[in-house]
Amino acid sequence: MTAASILIVEDEVVTARDLQLLLEDLDYVVPVIATTASEALQQLATRKFDLVLLDIHLADGSDGIYVAQEILVRWALPVIFLTAHADPATVQRAQTTAPYGYLLKPFHEREVAVTVQLALTKSRGDQQLRASEQLFSTTLRSLAEGVMVTDEHGRIVYLNPAAETLTGWGQHEAFGEPLGRVLALHTSADALPMHELVTEVMTTLTPITLPDTTVLITRAGTVYQVANTIAPIIDERGTIGGTVVVFQDVTAQRAAAAAQQRLERKLLETQRLESLGLLAGGIAHDFNNFLTAILAYTQMAQELLPAEAPAQEKLARAVAGVYQATELTTQLLAYAGKGQRQPSPVALNRIIREVLALLHGSLMRQIEFDLVLEEDLPLLMGDGTQLRQMVLNLLTNAAEALAMNTGQISVTTNHMPEPPDLGPWLHFGDGATPGPSVVLSVHDTGKGMDQETLARIFDPFFTTKVTGHGLGLAAVLGIVRRHRGALHVTSTPGAGTLFQVLLPLSGPTDGVGKLLG
Repeated sequence: MTAASILIVEDEVVTARDLQLLLEDLDYVVPVIATTASEALQQLATRKFDLVLLDIHLADGSDGIYVAQEILVRWALPVIFLTAHADPATVQRAQTTAPYGYLLKPFHEREVAVTVQLALTKSRGDQQLRASEQLFSTTLRSLAEGVMVTDEHGRIVYLNPAAETLTGWGQHEAFGEPLGRVLALHTSADALPMHELVTEVMTTLTPITLPDTTVLITRAGTVYQVANTIAPIIDERGTIGGTVVVFQDVTAQRAAAAAQQRLERKLLETQRLESLGLLAGGIAHDFNNFLTAILAYTQMAQELLPAEAPAQEKLARAVAGVYQATELTTQLLAYAGKGQRQPSPVALNRIIREVLALLHGSLMRQIEFDLVLEEDLPLLMGDGTQLRQMVLNLLTNAAEALAMNTGQISVTTNHMPEPPDLGPWLHFGDGATPGPSVVLSVHDTGKGMDQETLARIFDPFFTTKVTGHGLGLAAVLGIVRRHRGALHVTSTPGAGTLFQVLLPLSGPTDGVGKLLG
């Protein structure tokens, strides 16, 4: 190990020389002796020393305590004061420089050896501690996560820069403040307040991770979603010194995760609907073949029997049943997005009024209608028969949701040169955002639906009614798909349901739609 280098600052030359020789006998290096404050500071600026032995009173009138303060601030070197006598006031003043010891004149070898060795040992320990603290401080300041440290009373003693940025509080402003005032976290309504969380952590000695619903409200009122952990600070003796809180802004990550989940759900929904569409189309095709055979043989039997034969009535009912069954296959084909009709200009407002006139004269007399149809609504290029069926099914569904009680159904149409954000919609286009469109909205004040029911309303043969075959809304979805449109449904139990249908003006397609986010 390299011998320690010591600077002696002493104006009594003989005393300084004796001390130099004594230290060199102890295997220390004493390259120079300074007799004044300015000389000492000059030597410190040009040489590297490990320890300074400094006379409190220098002959040139310099104050050794002032020099020690300079040394402490500029070089952080350990200082041992040399003095023949020291009054209490001087000693108290010297303490402000945190000296590493005192040597009284005349010097004794054993006292010098012990004092110097203790000073150098303590200095090395202090240097290691400062380096460790510097590394720790640099690490904390470099972290992207916010870090706060509290004392055992839950009052803040440290914030790193990330915590300052996220909370809007500076280190000096936050010092001594209760953690809950600076770190304004909010979770559920029944969550423990921050000071109780700190108490719980220090009582149980167990870290706490706050739930994913936790948000941070900054000093300026900005809201961030945060991930947050509170852990106890325990020293080697098991004493609780406070808590450390680590938190980070996860708003963007959670938004991205939620968007990914929505996209995955939409993809699964598209795959499910396409599978059901193919199944429904295949069933309808085969079923139509059977119905065609049944109808042909039944009509043949009618022709072979006399008109007055008792079986004619039964055969007529069979024929009527076949035609009713064909309506089911028609709706199945609509759900599958199939059909043979050609698109033509369609006035949606006119269809709505015709369907309302039909229904209002039968099962909807007690229902109040709020009709807001945009004037001069552009014509759609579509299948008029299928669009009429779509409107009929939506209004019938809304009326049934009212359970034939008094209530209101609102029907609205709008022309949209630029369609809305289709993120939450079922979109059956060709991968591109639709151009100019019209939107049909049907809102009822009925009983509404829970999420489980809402997830299945377009499934063929799914129904919550005692009567009905569960193909009405399935047919609506197929018609919208064939017209490259989009669907959006929102419903709350007890608060009614809103169906929105977006239909592009450009017309239908025979392709199978896909779901876009």
